[in-house]
Amino acid sequence: LFDFLGGTPDPGGAWSPPFISGNGIFDPTLDSEGTYTYEVFSEECNLLSQASVEVTFGDTPDLVGVEISADTDFCLGSSVVVTLSGADQLADGTYTIVYELSGANNLVTFADIDLVSGISFFNISGNQLVNPGVTTISIVDFFFNPGECPGDVGNIEPIEVNIEIIETPSLIEEGATFCDEDEPTIQDLSNNIDGVGNVVWYDAPEGGNIYDETDLLIDGLIYYGAFVSTNECESSPRQEATVVIET
Repeated sequence: LFDFLGGTPDPGGAWSPPFISGNGIFDPTLDSEGTYTYEVFSEECNLLSQASVEVTFGDTPDLVGVEISADTDFCLGSSVVVTLSGADQLADGTYTIVYELSGANNLVTFADIDLVSGISFFNISGNQLVNPGVTTISIVDFFFNPGECPGDVGNIEPIEVNIEIIETPSLIEEGATFCDEDEPTIQDLSNNIDGVGNVVWYDAPEGGNIYDETDLLIDGLIYYGAFVSTNECESSPRQEATVVIET
């Protein structure tokens, strides 16, 4: 409690009532709430100086059984929704958590969560997950209100998410040039991609409509291709291909 006295108190004094530990250190597991007075006597000046500290115990959230979970794979730029569950012993209401990102992305920040029937959710923005790779999400504090005593988060296991980035496809040399007699289709354009992956072709650089692989190619038209992963992450920007049909 020495640090809570304020000013510049002299060492060597005594606390009243004395701490149960006997070592001059307040132990909340042994000592009780109340007023503790620190006294220092100066024999030289025959003066007794004293200051008091009022100690109160705040409630801490019971976090036994609490866990977090999320999907494991996300596209670069997308948000991650984390589910917090197992908090059935806590009353419904708003709590404050502090979470940490480590690994591919590094950040410590807080979020206010609304707990209902032991379950809540919080969102990690894609702006906080700017690097591809594995990121670990950990809960490092859990409060009723900021500034109050935190719950014991030691048993809330961290989780890992993988942030995926897909490279833009590229065409082989003259990969958009075809003979009219071959009646080239979207599939023929995909066959000329340099690399392996699922290619989707659009009619616009962003958004737009997807072509069917059997659609005939049109001379002079620009097609926009992207690799799409099994997690439906799409490469960006899309590859432009201006088709030339030679007769």
